Amino acid sequence: MAPQNKSDLLAEFERTGAIVLKGVLSSTDVAALRDEIQAGFVPLDRRANGAFVRSLSAAMVMRLPGVMRTILSPRIVAALKTILEAHYAIVPDFHVQRNMYDFTDTSRSATHLFGLIGSGWHHDAGHEGAKLYLFDRRYRMVKCGLYLQDNTLELGGGIETAPMGHKLPLRTAANRLNYVAMRLWQNYRILTGRRTLDLNAGDFVAFDAHLPHRGCLPHGLLDQLSAAEKAAGCVRLPPERSKLVIYFNASRQALAQTYMRHSLSRGIAEWEGLDAGAGNEIFFSDFPGLRYPEDYPPYFVARLQAEGLTMTQLDGEELQTAVQTRNAALGHAAVRNYAAPGAVSSPG
Repeated sequence: MAPQNKSDLLAEFERTGAIVLKGVLSSTDVAALRDEIQAGFVPLDRRANGAFVRSLSAAMVMRLPGVMRTILSPRIVAALKTILEAHYAIVPDFHVQRNMYDFTDTSRSATHLFGLIGSGWHHDAGHEGAKLYLFDRRYRMVKCGLYLQDNTLELGGGIETAPMGHKLPLRTAANRLNYVAMRLWQNYRILTGRRTLDLNAGDFVAFDAHLPHRGCLPHGLLDQLSAAEKAAGCVRLPPERSKLVIYFNASRQALAQTYMRHSLSRGIAEWEGLDAGAGNEIFFSDFPGLRYPEDYPPYFVARLQAEGLTMTQLDGEELQTAVQTRNAALGHAAVRNYAAPGAVSSPG
């Protein structure tokens, strides 16, 4: 049963690490968003000429007014104000994923105690390691997802979580000890308390950056997947059956920039990988270089200001580096999930 009021919503989030808002989008809204997103993929698919295009980068997402308006829809904003704070910050890691799954083999052994046990399990602050700010009591970052299909046994489409795995057992001056205690607790929750969220098309989820989770697999298709699909973590599905999820992050203002700084370092590495021929989609090399308000749609800026929210942004030399990295990545010929307006043409 989804929480019905603010106090229940906050209590549910603090107890389990996640909230679900049922029916944020009507079936008509879902259909319109699916059409808008699929149309956004069409020119990229054409240019990719049969190769996988798994996501839309932030720069592409900001061309989709339906998606951008949904991110600031009243029920979502009200819920995030409840679990974060009245003037929470949005992190501009706008991302639309299509047919993405994790097909790595499950591995359970003592050697995995300081990673998360089982295929696909992760938490969204995991790459940041044992950074001191992650154990600061002011820190609260949430991943937000809008799911545009039902979660079914055949096709997946939702997520599985380890409730209470976001709770940090230790907050001492010995940060490595804090980290080890957190990992042990997270694995315990994965092994003893994991559950699949009840998600349908149009539902919204927000979960703590420390909460272990993984995407649900398409069990009805596992024996039909090609080696290429398993390697890419992406299934070829017709548009009407596609798994589509809209993602972004939101945070309390006090520590919102920590993720942006971390993302900049990953963005530089991502760009270097692109330039070395080791990648074909951008994410971290895109959004840290966004400048507010000039890079955002005017209708989005107006709504953000009306709600009293803030947009997380780097500044000074960090922003300059991020802008340079972003411009280089957006202009790279190898990138599949972004194209400059008017730059896409039929292959050949």
